[in-house]
Amino acid sequence: MNVLITGGYGFIGSFVAERFYKENHKIFIIDNLTTGRKENINFRHKSLIIDIEDEQCEKFFKAHSIDVVIHCAAQTHVKRSIDEPVTDSSTNILGLINMLNLSKIHDVKKFVFCSSAAVYGDNQNLPLREDEQGNPISPYGLNKLTGEQYCQKWDELYGVSSLIYRFSNVYGPRQHLSEESSVIAHFTNVLLRKEPITIHGDGEQTRDFIYVSDVAEAIFRGVRSELSGIYNLSTGTEVSIN
Repeated sequence: MNVLITGGYGFIGSFVAERFYKENHKIFIIDNLTTGRKENINFRHKSLIIDIEDEQCEKFFKAHSIDVVIHCAAQTHVKRSIDEPVTDSSTNILGLINMLNLSKIHDVKKFVFCSSAAVYGDNQNLPLREDEQGNPISPYGLNKLTGEQYCQKWDELYGVSSLIYRFSNVYGPRQHLSEESSVIAHFTNVLLRKEPITIHGDGEQTRDFIYVSDVAEAIFRGVRSELSGIYNLSTGTEVSIN
């Protein structure tokens, strides 16, 4: 298959690209390198360095007969989505629509959308089920929920089969560091610098952590088995910050 990974030079996208490459699929990447790094991919592939909302993406689709799109590219910072909602929506809504529309035009067989547990908001009904009502607390979560609806509508209207994964807290190598980094990435960085770890609150707040290669494996298996619909992607295990 010809597999296009948007954000394929990024943390999760590079692991997804690697997983499909191991099964001898041809890899194509669209990435603007905002957080992605070319050195994350060390195998043969073709790429376009551009924003996913750019109209020039169509030439890339037209040239390569894409079979599957795995849409990892996103603006992922919650604070930035609050401070810069137009920028967030440009990438997370308009960019997604561009990829969906190009998938429709060029007969893509499967569209995988990397969503987030942020669509649930501050829901305490654990473990969270996919049929829980979405109630995002940030523009980031709101745009992920809206993105899911766009995927489902393109499936309904145009037959672009969509598979939507709501990620819990993904961690692992290549994760970029920022003020909103995963607590695992942050703690690891602090320990490497031999600095003290600061825990906010009593540390008994819990997260569901999932390793990045497990995410890539789930995406690979979902595409191979022709799965569709919405699925939480997590371990189902609560781990305290302590």
